[in-house]
Amino acid sequence: MRAFPGWYEYNSIYAMFPFSLPEKTREVQEKLGWLSLYSFDKPSPPAKPMDYIRTYDAAVRCLDDREHFQMSWGPAVKGLTGTEYMLSGDGEKYAAMHKRLHKETMGVNGAEKAIWDFYINITNELIKSTSFKIGNYFEMDAVRK
Repeated sequence: MRAFPGWYEYNSIYAMFPFSLPEKTREVQEKLGWLSLYSFDKPSPPAKPMDYIRTYDAAVRCLDDREHFQMSWGPAVKGLTGTEYMLSGDGEKYAAMHKRLHKETMGVNGAEKAIWDFYINITNELIKSTSFKIGNYFEMDAVRK
């Protein structure tokens, strides 16, 4: 999904079981009773080319412009969690949540630096506590707990 963003659905059998034959995977999932949890649609290029938001102000503008920037991951979030939450919808209810979050985090003096420092510190701690030396390099397993 990272190599080809937007090509796969969140529950794509092609992404979840990349080294398996889809027809065999279908048989296994059917026996397990999990067939309905997966999409068997073949990967395809996204409808529009992807661009990236590079600044905080641009992110705020996108979140506020629900007409041109709609939440594309809403169905995936609901499919995975069974519910919707603040960043999974475009309606007025969600816009009010976005504004409240922005006000309560970025509206406080020094909050942006505090949030930035928190993520820097926690990331450094996690890397130090989970990495190990192999020869002249440090490695870490980013998937395992």
